[in-house]
Amino acid sequence: MKTLLKKIFQQPAAQQLAMPAFRKSYAQHGEDLLVEHLLRVLQVERPFFIDVGAHHPYLLSNTYLLYEQGARGVNVEPDPSLIAAFRQYRPLDTNLPCGVRFDERTASTLYIMSSPVLNTFSRQEAEHVAAFGTYSITGEVQVPLLSLADIMAAHCPSGVVDFISIDVEGLDWEIIQYNQLDAIRPKVLCVETMRYTESGIGQKNTNLIQYLTSIDYQVHADTGLNTIFVDSKLL
Repeated sequence: MKTLLKKIFQQPAAQQLAMPAFRKSYAQHGEDLLVEHLLRVLQVERPFFIDVGAHHPYLLSNTYLLYEQGARGVNVEPDPSLIAAFRQYRPLDTNLPCGVRFDERTASTLYIMSSPVLNTFSRQEAEHVAAFGTYSITGEVQVPLLSLADIMAAHCPSGVVDFISIDVEGLDWEIIQYNQLDAIRPKVLCVETMRYTESGIGQKNTNLIQYLTSIDYQVHADTGLNTIFVDSKLL
């Protein structure tokens, strides 16, 4: 962390002064601003990203700010009713109508919720959310699944991913484990680490956090809902 802080304070004064006092965020809790700043500190000029469970091209998006600034990447959105908006508003990205594999299956049931932001491949999570009474399961659809390695092989010629955002409502830990994130090693990672509750006070996924720290990722920031990690080897 000391090395990272040193990099921040060593930025040219002109660059620091050029930063506006108020900046627009598209993410739920300003995660995109934190990620954008962190990538700049790491001197990544034009990041390549993968947004897993992208949901919407700009609403509650962890990657649209980067897209506005010239970054490009892959948006993975399994809900057939949502992917068309990405083709309209993110035409320079690759937009995939699928999910990311979390086990050996190459297809799975997506549970459609009355609030699409809560869509999930986990029946247990869908029923957990529905049990609160505010939202309900409104449908099911079979969706193909691709591994992160397959996505990178087809759409990331350099083999380097600078940022991965994962928000899949209950299967974040399974996706990270199955896809061997220690081998892919994005520089920066944003993962939903809080389970949904009506009160907003949920249970942190400590297994996920402990696993990432065990493979040399460091917690850079936590917004309550999401945790942002940085590859410790770069600090």
